[in-house]
Amino acid sequence: MLTSALYYPYIQISDNLWLRRAILYWDRISPIVPWEVEKEIPQKHVSRELKSYGVLDFINPEDILEGQEGQKLSESFLKIIDSKEFTLKIGPPEKRRYDCKIHRDKFADGLLDKLRDKDLFKEGGPWQFLETNTGRVYMGFLASYLANHLRLEPITDSTDYQKGFLQSHLTPSDKSTTVSASLVLEELLPAPKEAVPVKKLLKFKEKHERELLAFRRVTRDTIESIRPLTEERQREKIESVKDEIKEQCLVLSRKLKENRIETFLNCLLVPFKISMSDVGAIGATTISVPIGATVLGVHAGIKIVREVFRGQARRHSILETTPYTYVFNVRKKLA
Repeated sequence: MLTSALYYPYIQISDNLWLRRAILYWDRISPIVPWEVEKEIPQKHVSRELKSYGVLDFINPEDILEGQEGQKLSESFLKIIDSKEFTLKIGPPEKRRYDCKIHRDKFADGLLDKLRDKDLFKEGGPWQFLETNTGRVYMGFLASYLANHLRLEPITDSTDYQKGFLQSHLTPSDKSTTVSASLVLEELLPAPKEAVPVKKLLKFKEKHERELLAFRRVTRDTIESIRPLTEERQREKIESVKDEIKEQCLVLSRKLKENRIETFLNCLLVPFKISMSDVGAIGATTISVPIGATVLGVHAGIKIVREVFRGQARRHSILETTPYTYVFNVRKKLA
């Protein structure tokens, strides 16, 4: 956990606040970049700088989507979009929005032809403009597939694509529901400000590897301990571990300050469980345990948030086989 990340949905990572958080907490970041686009990335772009430092790799999807594996991915994705529930959701072609821009080399051979027959994208040269829901689910589907194949942790900076990622693990159905549970560290995570140079963060990581590993360990252990518990027992468990999580966040905050790295408090959301439920038997719920430390923020706390999705969880989805693999680092406080 918090080791090597597969970044999606965009090809070029922006040189912004989110990137500095990702650099600090993950060992390596790998965006999905087709060969054709990789050649066009400017030499001075931050992704090339990070690649030269050994903390970023480009994932060329063509190498993996060719042949039988790509066909399996396409077939599984078509089962989602061919469902009655998905067709009703996107509506007729004249009412659809085509605003998800995806490069053609992120699709296996033949898939775009089938999507064209369904009026699910508009031609744009090497770029295809997919229908909104189709594009978000597909990028989640692709990220999940590549992450499983390469043993990486999918990570995004978009709440819209996060929902698409979760929906990509479901077969749409009105007769069943699926519950996703997530651990949220709210206003606890010390995050470097945008003005902090990338090289300075990498030096900090090397110098304070022990503290970063301790934070990683306590977060992983917390998820492992609450994952099999009932809702009531989960509340008791996070009450018992909140001081340890708070302590590790305080240690990181202090070390960053000592190294003159300006920070602000951020959130971390980690989906760790996906399971079935009877229709209507459960609604979205939140378990919240406040931290109550002024140095961490007025609203600092730990939450377990449950979201309910219509549909049946696919067998062997990444959240089923590796429940805490997908990690989402958000920009702002969660509702």
